[in-house]
Amino acid sequence: TLCPPNWIKEQSQLTDFGCNSVIFANGNQNILYCSYDRRIFKYDLRQKDALCKSFEYSKEEINQVVVNYTESYLASCDDAGYVVVIDLRSEAVPMDKCCHDNICSSIHFLPNQNLKLISAGMDCKLNYFDFERNVEPLQIIDINQISPSISNHGTTVNPPFIHHLDATCNLNRIACATNDTNIYIFEIDYQEDELIHTQCLSGHALCANQSHFARWPVSNCLATAGNDGKLMIWDLLDDTEDDETIQYPPPVIIDHGCKVNWVTTSETSSHSLLISDLSPALTLYSNVTI
Repeated sequence: TLCPPNWIKEQSQLTDFGCNSVIFANGNQNILYCSYDRRIFKYDLRQKDALCKSFEYSKEEINQVVVNYTESYLASCDDAGYVVVIDLRSEAVPMDKCCHDNICSSIHFLPNQNLKLISAGMDCKLNYFDFERNVEPLQIIDINQISPSISNHGTTVNPPFIHHLDATCNLNRIACATNDTNIYIFEIDYQEDELIHTQCLSGHALCANQSHFARWPVSNCLATAGNDGKLMIWDLLDDTEDDETIQYPPPVIIDHGCKVNWVTTSETSSHSLLISDLSPALTLYSNVTI
């Protein structure tokens, strides 16, 4: 069990710190980054005193921490709408910027791109950065401009606050789970340095809060979850046609029974989904097939 140091609790006079984000370093399963409130802690699980470094740059409570694929940069997003990027080699901060008018809920480095970053927020905006070139976004996408006005259930939708995003390297795609029940798919055009909206997947009856590209071998699957307690596994196909002309098969639906908080997958051939929800238990679904 890894806890924040005692001096953190003494300084803030809090006893119930929540750990909002945990991520292992890419390629090194002994290095772990955790966020508590506005602080990020680095742990080396091989050491007796596992805590080896801490960072405090965020303005408000951190929502997510991510590390790029070479573990040279760490990025975080917080409730104030700020995105902070830390150079893990020099501890310099090449980016510390308010990027959203509301909570910045999710952040992701682009696959195999050390210096390119996507952020998403409760202002319904998706921002695309190359922070080596400029801390100003290369592109800002307002999901309100592409959101259908009526949901597939015939009711007026909620604003498309972006709750979660994920990216996959084998398909060069990004998926955003939003408050209006939809999943928005974007293609990454590296030549033009832009994101292209290609699909809007509908199926959840309530807010979609998770989108996760399965890390299964030879997989084009996207797992999504929502407040309706449903898990949906979509086969996005590996097709050379324009995505807007593709009719994707209906998703495999798993009725989990309660609101899902987080979805992840193993990188093994067992096609497993690991789910956290409102209960204290984790749920493992194995041999999920499309």
